[in-house]
Amino acid sequence: MHHITESAVTVVVGDTRAVLQATDQTLLAHAHMLASVIEGVNTSNLPINVSQDIYARLIDHGGKIIEGREDLRRLIGCLTAIKDESDQRELATGCPTFFRARCAS
Repeated sequence: MHHITESAVTVVVGDTRAVLQATDQTLLAHAHMLASVIEGVNTSNLPINVSQDIYARLIDHGGKIIEGREDLRRLIGCLTAIKDESDQRELATGCPTFFRARCAS
């Protein structure tokens, strides 16, 4: 059994929620940027090779944000599994049961 202080769990939970919220805000900002770039390209007379490259780079970037969010989801599962194997397992952290899984890649 791991020994973890309640205050450490509370701080990590708060910081994890903040990172998830920031990631979602980044994703939203990216979506806004994608929409405005599409509007800009549509009002410009750019050749297809230029517009295609712009769109491809934007989509690649958005995919990396989603990949990072998936990594965060897995990290939350790992942290929850560690907490559940500690003396703080009864501490309610607000994590849904689907996070309560062993660390997996």
